Amino acid sequence: MNTAEFITLVVCIAIVAVAQIVTRFKERCSDRQREIVIVQVYVVRKGDSWTKISTLFGTDVETLKRFNGIEEAEKLYEGQIVKVPQLRLKAEKERS
Repeated sequence: MNTAEFITLVVCIAIVAVAQIVTRFKERCSDRQREIVIVQVYVVRKGDSWTKISTLFGTDVETLKRFNGIEEAEKLYEGQIVKVPQLRLKAEKERS
């Protein structure tokens, strides 16, 4: 198996895993709509800023701050944990 085949296999496995998560999530929904967010955790390094982190993850500063419960222009400190939303899934249980 060459590198390209290996990468293709890994991507396919990841897609199947996400599909299974979505299916289970939909099955477990109550009658109300629910949302699940897959989060990546980022550990702040020296010299990081909200702008640098938001650019790194393809989001905007306001979304990142709101997701982390930050209201003011709070400074980051080295070692701080910042949660970055990666995937939002909304599901409504299908009615029989």
